[in-house]
Amino acid sequence: MLTVGLLIVIALVWAGYGVILIAVPSSCTDWIQCAFGRPVHRFLLTQAAILFGLLLLLGTTGHRAYWLWAILGGIAILKGMFFLGAPGRLRDRVFNWWCHLPRWGQRLCGVLTVGLAALLIIDTARGLS
Repeated sequence: MLTVGLLIVIALVWAGYGVILIAVPSSCTDWIQCAFGRPVHRFLLTQAAILFGLLLLLGTTGHRAYWLWAILGGIAILKGMFFLGAPGRLRDRVFNWWCHLPRWGQRLCGVLTVGLAALLIIDTARGLS
């Protein structure tokens, strides 16, 4: 039951981030640059991404679309490990690429994020019944 609650909270946070990314993509890029510019914040956010990926990977074993959540969990873990251990120049190039992505591309990523969060909520609720 704790896993279900954590998955719902993760999906809601994920959906909230997606909605903000759709509505105001420039504030998201500013927040990401500010948060990942400080070493302590970067460390905490990458640890959260790794934990999120582990929860998706291990907490969704009974879901119908387990393969999807396992892939997304693996990507989240790899992304967190990359940002945790990548050299500064490479990490800055990735952030620079994200910040120079066209606004429509960032909004499309937001729509995709909201859609995946909704699927996670539906799949988790379906597992309860």
